[in-house]
Amino acid sequence: PGLVNMHGHLEDCYYAATGAMPQKQSAYYAALAFGTTTNFDPYASEVPSYTASEMRNAGNLVGPRTISVGSVLFGRPGKYDPVYEPINSLADAEKVMQRKKALGGHLVKSYRQPMRSQRQQIIKAARDAGIMVAVEGESHFYNNISAVLDGHNTVEHNLPVATYYNDILQLFTHSRTASTPTLVVTFGELLGENYIYQHHRNWEDPRIDQFVPYMNSVYSPIGQRYAAPLFARNITSVHVADELWDIGFRSV
Repeated sequence: PGLVNMHGHLEDCYYAATGAMPQKQSAYYAALAFGTTTNFDPYASEVPSYTASEMRNAGNLVGPRTISVGSVLFGRPGKYDPVYEPINSLADAEKVMQRKKALGGHLVKSYRQPMRSQRQQIIKAARDAGIMVAVEGESHFYNNISAVLDGHNTVEHNLPVATYYNDILQLFTHSRTASTPTLVVTFGELLGENYIYQHHRNWEDPRIDQFVPYMNSVYSPIGQRYAAPLFARNITSVHVADELWDIGFRSV
């Protein structure tokens, strides 16, 4: 038995920049050291993430077994990584599904498609192709609700409201949509990641010391250089009165 991480960015989304794929990757060893034997990555690279999955299945790469969306279907141009996927018709969405199936994909990620009709076209094309669809929560409550109504398989991240009333609970109960709350990234409040850094000296854990060579988080409230030593993440985090975590991290 092992842990299943249902929202873990282990697949390096920057493979595409170099075309290189190291056979030994520290993130995979770190995940295994903490007991994660299966990982779902809802934001990865296109071809390399599927290649890495095949390498693990063939025994040529050490790491958790992988479920990956490959490149996300991002609905707005101008992002720093090439993930813009304009969906202006059902035919556009169908072409995406053909490509994903050819690469061996089973699941896609809908991310910031501007109109609900575009997200529905993705759902329709995916169902016809036998592919599941996750959607980025985007810290937008009404988008989340429409995503459940339209039949997405998962809503990634928590709904960014303080209280979930019975109508929301019943909607989730009777839908087939799962919610992945991602406790380290909590929408609508301080990130749970900062709670961990406030309360734990993570860099002293022997598994982290052995398998995590440097810091690569970009979510620190105070900026720091890429590849800084691990303790820098703790000292650049937000520290708040402990009871404030009750209405954010702990409530989620």
